[in-house]
Amino acid sequence: MKKVIRFVSLPVMCLIILSALNTTTLVFALPIGGSVPSNPPAGGSPTAPNKLVNPLKNNVNDVFALVSMAVDIALTFASIFAVLYLVWLGFQYVLARGSPDKISELHGTFMWGIIGIAVIFSAKVLSVVLQNTINAVAK
Repeated sequence: MKKVIRFVSLPVMCLIILSALNTTTLVFALPIGGSVPSNPPAGGSPTAPNKLVNPLKNNVNDVFALVSMAVDIALTFASIFAVLYLVWLGFQYVLARGSPDKISELHGTFMWGIIGIAVIFSAKVLSVVLQNTINAVAK
């Protein structure tokens, strides 16, 4: 019972401390007069223009570039995961120690892993083909 109380009380105490710190931060963020201006200036100066800045790379200006960037990011994470998966599968082969049942199961796992890796890497090819096809039709 003490472990449950200790387990629950630590997150609760952290939440109380963080909320107390957040409250003081909000109080200290007020101007000296104590009231928030009704129309605060954008960008810190009264003459700053309202401009929306693209947080992505400069070459991401359309949907195709956004999808391509998302596929590149997913491909990076998937390739790291695929390498780690194959290393783990190699360890499983070593730990099987020649057991025919485990090795046959690992052969199936390896086959589906390779199929999954092929599907992941074909996503980039598919996105480029679709982008080029749509661009050719649009012209």
